Amino acid sequence: MLGKAADTMDSEFSRSNLAKLRLTAMRSGAWFRALVRIDRVLVDLALRFVPRIKSGTLIAALTAIVKKLENALKNKIELATEKYGFELARRLSSAAQRFGHKSSRSWASDPSFARFLAAMYINAPNSTWS
Repeated sequence: MLGKAADTMDSEFSRSNLAKLRLTAMRSGAWFRALVRIDRVLVDLALRFVPRIKSGTLIAALTAIVKKLENALKNKIELATEKYGFELARRLSSAAQRFGHKSSRSWASDPSFARFLAAMYINAPNSTWS
């Protein structure tokens, strides 16, 4: 199982992909904002000294670091869409269906509508968004 996981993760954690992610994170400031020193050092060492990642432990550590960076690189709207937008769209869709609006069923899965609702939520005066 570990060998299969290593093969799957090998393409995801190729040196070029990891280097591109590192460069993007550094340019945006997420490299220092989202990662503690040990995480940054681990990525740097992996890029410098590990030609092919075989260790399950290293793969697990890099997976956690990549997730942190990906979340830090997302903009506010993307994060709010994931956290609030689709839930709000589902609720509005359900309410509209109860009022007899049959075509509102598609609202729950519409990414544009969810993004709109997320933007409205962020900009609401009493929003708890931080």
